[in-house]
Amino acid sequence: SHFDRLLEAVVGAHKVASTPIPFPYTQLLSWLVNVFIGTMPLAVAGAYAGGESAESALSPITIISVCFTSIMIALALLGINETAAELEAPFGFDPNDIPLGRLGEGMEVDIAVLLRGRAFAKALVTSRTKGAAAV
Repeated sequence: SHFDRLLEAVVGAHKVASTPIPFPYTQLLSWLVNVFIGTMPLAVAGAYAGGESAESALSPITIISVCFTSIMIALALLGINETAAELEAPFGFDPNDIPLGRLGEGMEVDIAVLLRGRAFAKALVTSRTKGAAAV
């Protein structure tokens, strides 16, 4: 029934909220990303040089290309790492967290419709919007 599905969803959300990611795992990933970003320009420079002489490998266009490529890859990896840090704790009051308050209010209105009818739910929403406007 609907109540069973709701209960399963609440239990699943509780599991997500209460399962921590091990701190050593997070530290290791951050360390590996930083090591990779630090050593990546060497590999990119070798790929751009392609076995050419040292003079052509140090040409301004090659240096600019290596810097641009390295910066873009570093930004992508750091962005993925930051996204993972945001997804680690999806419940709370940060701007990127799941809006549990709004979801709860919507669920309350839906339950009011089921139990007492649409007129009561409409009055509930109207009283909430007036209260929010007064604040």
